[in-house]
Amino acid sequence: MITKETLSIARLMEVLTTAYVEASLDTDGDILTKEDYRVYVQVPAGADSIRFLTQFSAATGASHEGLLEYANRVNAQLRVPRAYLIDVEGRRSIVIDEYVYVDAGLAEASFISALRRFHRSLRSAVDQDKDNVLG
Repeated sequence: MITKETLSIARLMEVLTTAYVEASLDTDGDILTKEDYRVYVQVPAGADSIRFLTQFSAATGASHEGLLEYANRVNAQLRVPRAYLIDVEGRRSIVIDEYVYVDAGLAEASFISALRRFHRSLRSAVDQDKDNVLG
């Protein structure tokens, strides 16, 4: 069982390794998992949650409006996870993330299931890119 008291990157890596999920630590100390897409697993500081996160660069020539329409389409179709646009110094990306809370404890199998569901959701999210706004 993963609880607020035991929630850590080290604990999640242990669960992933036991479940034979390909995972490694990146330079920021986050967990990187790979299936069809790269998904980061984070434990926000002082939080009682686990964050799954991926980021897609905007395609060259993709308009701001097109990227927002894409994010809105993903949010309308999938509900969870959420998609949003970020713009850092002119580099635009779509971020897709989801939080899994561990308030009352989270079974290891439920953590793995949530991660796999997030990966599947990404395939559905990419399918929503009708205007080719993702790079």
